[in-house]
Amino acid sequence: MLSPEMKPHLPTFIVGTLLFWSVNTASAQTRTFTDTTGRKTEASIESVSGESVNLLATNGNRYTVAIDRFAEEDRAFILKWDKENPGSAAISFLRYEINSDRRKIPNPRGKLDPAYSKIANSNTFFEITVENPTREPVPEMKMEYVIYKRIYERQNGKRTKWEIVETKKEQSIGEIAGGKKFDTKTETILARTEIKRADPKKDLPEINLSETVLGVVVDFYVKDRKIKTVPYPPNMLIKMQEEKERDERKKLEEQGRRGSDLSIPKDEKADETRRNDNDPTSGGR
Repeated sequence: MLSPEMKPHLPTFIVGTLLFWSVNTASAQTRTFTDTTGRKTEASIESVSGESVNLLATNGNRYTVAIDRFAEEDRAFILKWDKENPGSAAISFLRYEINSDRRKIPNPRGKLDPAYSKIANSNTFFEITVENPTREPVPEMKMEYVIYKRIYERQNGKRTKWEIVETKKEQSIGEIAGGKKFDTKTETILARTEIKRADPKKDLPEINLSETVLGVVVDFYVKDRKIKTVPYPPNMLIKMQEEKERDERKKLEEQGRRGSDLSIPKDEKADETRRNDNDPTSGGR
């Protein structure tokens, strides 16, 4: 555990880099804590630091309270929780950094799909860095991440596919020791995309395919306990939801237009056209 007087060495904020400070997002157990005066508080434990415990109350407030101010049963519960959750105090100070980079992949000769005149491939790298600025080690860290890609396809001028696909994976980070020198672990994850253009000179359907990497969402765990969720870019999930709603509206509009055309039989449409042609007020000739 961190000693009461020990303060973490907070790293310098780097301008232009996307940084995230940790907030414990574990699905913690809510409990009614009772202090020595009989006052009760509904809260869950976020971390234990020295002789104090950090609580998250059900009303959203956070409190740091000396452990010896609680009733005996609650003190025992706090000490047991601390043993089962090593590194809890350091977790509150972990720093997360995500960078991305996209690089084109050259296509070797003879490897092109015969249906396309142009294929452009690219790799998007996400570099995930976790830094422990305290002296307390954080054991057995891992991350689970989801890469989001949009696939867009058109055939003969009509959209045939518009979807967002998810790729889920898990990757171990290991222990982040901390100490006098900041301990940092960096992992890299990769997403590949394609852009294809049909060859108009060949007797094949006109197909255009485009894949775009939207971003990644990373969940961080310590001993199977989720401690942090980081989306990159930060507003990616909001933008995805807006795109989904916009696309659904377009589909409904297209279905409405097709439905209005189909609602009138062909014979009735022809009769209506003839009536309009003979009616001088309709604008027909």
